Amino acid sequence: MEGEIHQNNIETRSEQVANYALIGINRAWEIINDVDSLPLSVDFNYQQIAEHLKENATSFGRALFNMARDTQGEERLKYIQGLERAMIIIGRDDTEKLLSNIMTTSESIQELHRKAEEELPTSGKIREKTSVLRELISLLFSRFKK
Repeated sequence: MEGEIHQNNIETRSEQVANYALIGINRAWEIINDVDSLPLSVDFNYQQIAEHLKENATSFGRALFNMARDTQGEERLKYIQGLERAMIIIGRDDTEKLLSNIMTTSESIQELHRKAEEELPTSGKIREKTSVLRELISLLFSRFKK
C-alpha cells in the first residue's frame, strides 16, 4: 500500500514537471513563430525562457520523455512535441547532453512521435502539423550526426 502511494506521488510529480515544462516551451515556440516580434537575440522574454529550459533541460526532458512513453494518442503527441521543441530551443550542444542524460537517442524520440501520430484519429490537419514538426526534428538530428 505504501509503495503504491509512493509510485503515484512519483507519477504525479513527473506529470507536474512535464506540464510546467510545456508551458515555457510552448511560450518560447509562440515567440519563435511570431514574425512581428523582436529578433530572438534581443527578446528578453525568449532569452529568459530559453535559459530556464537550458538550466533544467535534464529534469524537463526526463519528465517529458517519461510522460510520452507512459501515455497514448494526443497526450503522447503533446509531450513528445514538447520534448522535440525543447531540443530545438536549447540548441545542438545542450540537446546532445540532454539525450545523454536521459539515456535515449534521437531515433527513439522519432519513434515515439511516429507512434503518437499512428494513435491519432485520421485528421489530416493534425497529421500535417505533426509531420512538419517531425521534418524539422529530422533536419535537426541529421545535423547532430555530422
